[in-house]
Amino acid sequence: MKVGDYVQRTVGQGDRLGKPLEAPSKAGQITALRTFFKDCQEWEWLPRRFDPLRALAIPRSITALLGPDPRVIADEIWAKLLWAGLNLEVAEMAVSIPLTDDERTAVADGQDALNRLLERLADAPTPAGPTPRELSLPPGAVPLPFLETGARAQDSTRRPCCPPKPLG
Repeated sequence: MKVGDYVQRTVGQGDRLGKPLEAPSKAGQITALRTFFKDCQEWEWLPRRFDPLRALAIPRSITALLGPDPRVIADEIWAKLLWAGLNLEVAEMAVSIPLTDDERTAVADGQDALNRLLERLADAPTPAGPTPRELSLPPGAVPLPFLETGARAQDSTRRPCCPPKPLG
């Protein structure tokens, strides 16, 4: 496919018109087609004769072209970036990230200061009311939501955008 194929309006495509689609566009087209067939099978409009996830997987040749396209950075610019990173001070970060005095101290002084801050916060009430100690969590522990992984997670979280309508 090329840019402008199967469209009636080509305004704004300018010099790209007629050029081959780039990898992200190809991947998007294949993903849309795969989603269409998966939804049709899920809504029982089509019998399950093939697995769209396998049959319409994005080819490795396209997947290899996706992702970052790094550029070469001139040596003098790289040296400036490296110097800035090595000489970054907590005071400079405080301008863009609003921190309390305790948090600033924890960032500047390292792990011991962070542990002291976490110990103090263990007795601070949460928005729901109880403190982390009352919730029987060890100090410094952060409760994380349970996330499913693998094929079941993809299946269970992805739902059709609208209820199926019968054909005919």
